[in-house]
Amino acid sequence: MTDERRIADPKDAAPRDLEEGEIQVEGGTNEDQAARDDPPPAGAARADLPGEKSKETPRASSLLPELLQKMSATLDALLESADRQNRANDTITDELRSIGADVRARPL
Repeated sequence: MTDERRIADPKDAAPRDLEEGEIQVEGGTNEDQAARDDPPPAGAARADLPGEKSKETPRASSLLPELLQKMSATLDALLESADRQNRANDTITDELRSIGADVRARPL
């Protein structure tokens, strides 16, 4: 193991190798947060176990139709806006083609 992979642990009398998930920080060690197996804090969101009903399910399911309606209205508005923008772009393209034809028709 190379010297840069060895650290001094204040609890140990001799330097030890870095373990997976650890990084050396100015004379000490700092274990990677993702590598630890600490339990989640109290009140943290968790997945329901099979056969267990969530307390949020009735409220969430009652909000679903409203959310879908808002999403549908938003998508309709975006589609309408895109159609308007496409028509405006077509108009601009037609005008530029007309100007280009006029310029090409003029003698130099």
